[in-house]
Amino acid sequence: METLIYMAIGFLVVVFVIRRFIAKSHTRQDVLLEKLRAARKENQSLVNRTRKLLEETDHE
Repeated sequence: METLIYMAIGFLVVVFVIRRFIAKSHTRQDVLLEKLRAARKENQSLVNRTRKLLEETDHE
C-alpha cells in the first residue's frame, strides 16, 4: 500500500514537471514570436522609407 502511495506521488510530480516545461516552452515561443513581429514591422517601415526616398530622387 505504501508503495502505491509513493508511485502516485511520483506520477503527480512527473506530470507537474512536464506541464511546467510545456508552459515555459510556450512562453518562450510567444516571446520569440513577438520579437519577430517587431522586427518585421521595423523592416516594413524601412522598406517604406527607402521607397519614398527612391521616389523623391527619381523626381529630381
